[in-house]
Amino acid sequence: MEGQLASLAWAWDHGRVFQTAGLFIAGMLIGRQGWFRRENLHNWGRVLAVAICCFFPLYGLNNMVGKFITNPNILTPLGILLSSLANLSFMLMLVGGIIYGYYTTTRLHRMLDRLRPYGRMSMTNYVTQGIIGSAIYYHWGLHLQMGITGSILIGIAIFLVQYAACCLWLRHHTRGPLEYLWRCATWIEFPFVKRQRNLR
Repeated sequence: MEGQLASLAWAWDHGRVFQTAGLFIAGMLIGRQGWFRRENLHNWGRVLAVAICCFFPLYGLNNMVGKFITNPNILTPLGILLSSLANLSFMLMLVGGIIYGYYTTTRLHRMLDRLRPYGRMSMTNYVTQGIIGSAIYYHWGLHLQMGITGSILIGIAIFLVQYAACCLWLRHHTRGPLEYLWRCATWIEFPFVKRQRNLR
């Protein structure tokens, strides 16, 4: 429990809460603009080029700045800023590279297509991973003390079980259970608005 609270406090102190929300909103807007379609692949070429040009200077500067600035009141927020921008650039490099590979490499295209069921239930998988992981490692559950190798094997096993569950669930449903609830929550006013428009 103390570790979880410390993790949440660190995320708040380093701006990760707002960064995560911002990335979710950015992903939604990018998806609505159709950037993930093949015809917009050229846009990701520009993103990839800019991200590569930004990442290496930001990463190097973040590692060097501590040698020139000793005031913690300046160094701490500057380090957070530089690391956040470097991480954003690296994330855009990964996304751009994967999208390019998906549309230009047949083998990668087929492999990623097989992962579609897992991606379509990403919210359900993310939440259940936390529940399963805490049940395995926390004191209220099995409280297992595992090394790196054992943890990796457990992670692979959880992924395989979730993947099989996703494939089975999506045979009978269009989306995952938490995805369905989230859709209902975000569109809860839509029927009311539509009904008002019809009355007009």
